[in-house]
Amino acid sequence: MTRVAGVRLVGAGLGLLALALMVVLTVDSPAWVAVSVGTQLAAVVVFLVVALRMPRRARSVWWTLWVYVALTVSANVVYDVYQYHLGMDPFPSWADLLYVAAYVPQIVALIVLMRQRQRVWDRQAWIDSAVITVAAVSVATTFVLVPMLNQPAPADASTILALAYPVLDLVVLAILIRLTVGGGRPMAALVLLTASVAVTLTADLVYNGLAATGSADQAPGWLEALYLGGVLLMAGAATDPQAATIGQPSPQGTSMMSPPRTLALGIGALTAPILLAVGTRDDGTPQVFVLALASIVVNVLVIWRILLLLSTVQRQSDRLAALSRTDALTSLPNRRSWDFELIRAVAAANAAGMPLTVAMADIDHFKDYNDAHGHLAGDALLETCARQWRAELDPSIFLARYGGEEFALILSGSCSFGAPQYLEGMRRTTPPPVTVSIGYADHDAPRPIVATVEEADRALYAAKAAGRDRVLGSPTRPTDRTAQLG
Repeated sequence: MTRVAGVRLVGAGLGLLALALMVVLTVDSPAWVAVSVGTQLAAVVVFLVVALRMPRRARSVWWTLWVYVALTVSANVVYDVYQYHLGMDPFPSWADLLYVAAYVPQIVALIVLMRQRQRVWDRQAWIDSAVITVAAVSVATTFVLVPMLNQPAPADASTILALAYPVLDLVVLAILIRLTVGGGRPMAALVLLTASVAVTLTADLVYNGLAATGSADQAPGWLEALYLGGVLLMAGAATDPQAATIGQPSPQGTSMMSPPRTLALGIGALTAPILLAVGTRDDGTPQVFVLALASIVVNVLVIWRILLLLSTVQRQSDRLAALSRTDALTSLPNRRSWDFELIRAVAAANAAGMPLTVAMADIDHFKDYNDAHGHLAGDALLETCARQWRAELDPSIFLARYGGEEFALILSGSCSFGAPQYLEGMRRTTPPPVTVSIGYADHDAPRPIVATVEEADRALYAAKAAGRDRVLGSPTRPTDRTAQLG
C-alpha cells in the first residue's frame, strides 16, 4: 500500500468514526457540536490542499466545488454560533445567506462537469433525464412544497427563503440526474461526487419535510450526520486518484438502454399514478382512484415487457459480437480478433517488461489438396488442424485464423521463451497428409509491432523456400533461445 493510499484509508476511517459519534452522542451537546464542526473544518482544509495541487485542466471543477463546500461549512458554523452560543433562532440569519450562496458554485461546477463529460448532444439522455426529473419534482412538490405553501404564514422574506431551499435543491437534482444518465462508465471520483450531492439532497428533503410539518426543531442526530457525510464524500472525491481526470469525455454509445436505466424510467413513469392513487384513496373519488391503480398496473406490465425485450436484444447482441470475433469454420478467433489482441498483448508485454513472439503458420500445398479432394474436404482439414493445434498449444497462446490456410499466433511471457518448442509441437501434430510451415519473430518494445509481424512473415516464406514442413525464426533477428531458457 502506498503512502497516499494509507493516508486516504486513515482519513476514511476517521470520517466514519465522526459519523458514528454524530449518531451516538447526545444531539446538541458540546461534544456533538465539536465533532461536527471539527470534522467539517478538517475536510475543508484537506479539500483545499488537494485542490491546490490539481492539474490545470481539472481546477475549474474542483476549485468551484471547494468554494461550495467552504460556504456550506461556514454556514454551518454560523448556524451553530446563533443556536448554541448566542441562543438565537438561526432562521433566518446570516447562515441562510451563506447556504443560498453555496448553491451557485455547486450548480456551476456540476454544469461544467456535465459539459466536459458529455460534449456530444444526446437527445435520448435528455429525454430520459426529463422523465426522471419530472418524477422527482412531483414527489418534492407533493410532500414538501405544497405542505409548505398550505401553512398559515405571512408572505414575508422568511417564507420566501424557506421555499427557495427546495426549489434550489430541485435545480441541483435535475443537473445531477442529467450528469448521471448517459454519463459513461463511472469512475470512483465521480461516484463519490454523485453520492455526496445525493446524500445532501436527501438530508435537505428530510429537513424540508420536517419544516413543512413544523417539526424542524426536532431533527434527529442522524440527519446532521447525513449533512456531514455529504461534506466528507465530497472531500473523498477530491482526494481520489481519478479526480484529475473526472472531466474526461465519456465514451460514445452510452445512451443505449440498460436494465437499470429502464428501471429508473419505469419508476419515473409510476411515480405520478402512485401519488394520485395515494392522494385520492380517501377523498371520495373512487373513479380517480381506480384509474390511478389501472395506470400503475399498465405501467408495470409495459416495463416488464421492455425488460424482456432488452434481455432478448442483449443476448442477440452478445451472440453477434462473438460471431464477429470468431471464424465460423474453425471456431478460432478471426483476423479482427487477432488485430485487437495483438495491440492488447503488446501493451501488456511492454508494461510488464515481458517478451513477446509473433508467429505465422501456413498449411503446405493446401490448394493442391483442395483441388484434389474438394472444398468440403479442405474445410474439414482446416477444422481438424485448428482443433489439434489448439489442443497441443498452451492455453495462454493466442491462435487465430489469419485468412485462408494461414494462421497467426501470439506467444507472451514464458511461452515466448519456449516459442521454438511450442511451435515444433504444433508442427508435429498437423494431421496428415498435409504439413505446415511456421515462421516466428521476437518483438522488441521500441519497434512497431507491424515490423515484427512482417519479420515473422518473412521467416514463414524462408521456411517454405527451405523445403516446407519446418519452423524457422526470423532470419534477420536471430535469438539465443537457449540462453533465455537458462
